[in-house]
Amino acid sequence: MPPNDPNNQPVQPYYGPPAEPAAGQNPTVVPPAAPQTFAPQAATGPQTPEQQPYNPRDYGFIVDPPKTGRSLPGIPLTGGSALKRGLVFGGGIVLLIIIVVIFASLLKSPNKFTALTPVAQYQTELVRIASGGENSVSAQPLQNLAYNVSLSLTSDNQQLLTYLGKNGEKLDSKTLALKHSASTDTSLANAKANSTYDSTFAKIIQDDLAGYMQSLKAAYASNPGPNGRKLLNQEYLNAELLLTQSQQPQS
Repeated sequence: MPPNDPNNQPVQPYYGPPAEPAAGQNPTVVPPAAPQTFAPQAATGPQTPEQQPYNPRDYGFIVDPPKTGRSLPGIPLTGGSALKRGLVFGGGIVLLIIIVVIFASLLKSPNKFTALTPVAQYQTELVRIASGGENSVSAQPLQNLAYNVSLSLTSDNQQLLTYLGKNGEKLDSKTLALKHSASTDTSLANAKANSTYDSTFAKIIQDDLAGYMQSLKAAYASNPGPNGRKLLNQEYLNAELLLTQSQQPQS
């Protein structure tokens, strides 16, 4: 048995000395076998990766994601930043709406028919006083005045209310009666008890006609439109005639 190779290389097996050739045969020369070399091969079994020490920075993108939002001054966007952004945005929208409403109300032109309301109220009150005085005054001129005031202003009032209704303005009876004066009723009641009703009635009619004409001027200046100004102008002329009649001697 051949000795072991000191370099752990495999050697050819030994089969003993070659056999002697037979008589008359040439001996067979067997060339020596070429030496074989074997390179070491890497292990093919499962490999276990080398364990690396744990580094918290390797997982920073999970536990500490990058911040992309910007916080407003004094409002840190940490912990519920989406809610805070929503509150800030919603508050800004509400504030903007309030500003727009206030600005629009400042620019909004006043209702051009508002100035006509006092006109209708004066007409209603004068008709009420005149109707009550028709059967209470003693002088014939005052009876005629009371009748004319009641008839003329009742017609003017109806035309004015019709005009307002066509323009979307409606005045109820409660609004029309807002100029009802309790002090006027008291003065007329005392005058009847003191036998001074005629003079008291004439003065009240004159004062209320003057106030009524001022309201006509103010309504005309508010520019209620061509038809409205035409109507107010005619009613002013009617009131002027009544005022002139009230200033005539009543005895």
